[in-house]
Amino acid sequence: MKYVAIGIHGSFFQAVMDPFVGEPACIFANGTGIGDPTIFERIELDESRVGFRQLVGGYLSVQSVGNLAFLGISQQFGDDEVFTEVWWADDRVSLMGSNGLFVCAESGGGSLVVVNRAEAGPWEKFFYTQPPVELIPLQPQRAEPVGDVAEATTSMQMPRQVDVTDDVASVETTLQRPHS
Repeated sequence: MKYVAIGIHGSFFQAVMDPFVGEPACIFANGTGIGDPTIFERIELDESRVGFRQLVGGYLSVQSVGNLAFLGISQQFGDDEVFTEVWWADDRVSLMGSNGLFVCAESGGGSLVVVNRAEAGPWEKFFYTQPPVELIPLQPQRAEPVGDVAEATTSMQMPRQVDVTDDVASVETTLQRPHS
């Protein structure tokens, strides 16, 4: 899967903002639904090594403060942003960080995601959930020239695009937002 939500016991990894700098700082396993903050692009580096880019910016990263190693967000991609996937027979996956230890959702989720386990137990095994197709960014389409250069056109699909029809009433109904 190219895009994933990483989950355990119904909670998904999501970045928590640092109130002092206004940027994502660390990852908690407390996301209750799938949306931009919980969707990651899974970047395959080789057969077992991957990186994760968050749709709202930055890469999952092993970070440390004192003796605490945890998942955070980095704006750069380097060794600390590479994880080794260990797949289990039940389709769960464990992630080993650059420090040689496993990613762990403490207490099975709901709190800070740490990177401090020598072995993979139940709190270190996650499911990748494929996000709904309407939440996945669409890729630009390659333009194929048709006829002469003056007739060639390019197109790029944008996510969450509304299909427009000739029926104005249908379009107005489609574009209305639910009242809160």
